[in-house]
This record gives sequence, structure tokens and C-alpha cells, in this order.
Amino acid sequence: MSAGQKSKVRIRKGDIVRVISGSGALSGQQGKVLKVMPCENKIIIEGINYVYKHIRRSQENPKGGRIQREAPVHVSNVMFVCPSCQKPSRLRMETDAVSGKRIRVCKKCDKPA
Repeated sequence: MSAGQKSKVRIRKGDIVRVISGSGALSGQQGKVLKVMPCENKIIIEGINYVYKHIRRSQENPKGGRIQREAPVHVSNVMFVCPSCQKPSRLRMETDAVSGKRIRVCKKCDKPA
């Protein structure tokens, strides 16, 4: 897949995800998805993967300093947590018989996510 091309990211903003791989401090943590970047295959999770950004002195920020903010995590390193069974699971897409729309379904409990 070339740069700038969208991929199949089934995780959406507002979902709860669990980090399944990465550094020892990150692995096993859960958080809410703040932003999805499908072209880069990355997501930003609330309260996970903090980095420091150093700020130069300016009129708005006369002292300068550094701020702490969340950095993106690759989608392959996280797993969706189903709201009904509260377990990390994969998602499959199904077509709803009534409305005809595609919906996400938990592979463990077979309920819509």
C-alpha cells in the first residue's frame, strides 16, 4: 500500500481499545480513541503514549517549556474492546437486513459493536 492511500481501519473515534503490543509500559492499557488517521494506519488514544513537545519562547508562551500530549499508535498494536462482552475482540462487517447498511459485529459475542 502506497503512502496516502486509505486502508481498512475498523476502529472509529470514541471506541475503547486495548494496547496489545509495544513497550512494556503501554501493553495492556485501555483507552478511548480520540482521533483516527486511516492514511497513516495510526490512532491517538486518550491517556496512552505520552510524549513531550518542547515549546519555544514566544509572546503567547513567554517562558517556553514543554507540554505533554498523546502520540499516535499503530492500529496493528491495538485491539477493539467490545462494549457488550467487555473483551478484546476482532470485528467483522455484516449487512443489516432491515436497513441494508454495513455494521460492525464482535466476533466473540456476535452482537453489533
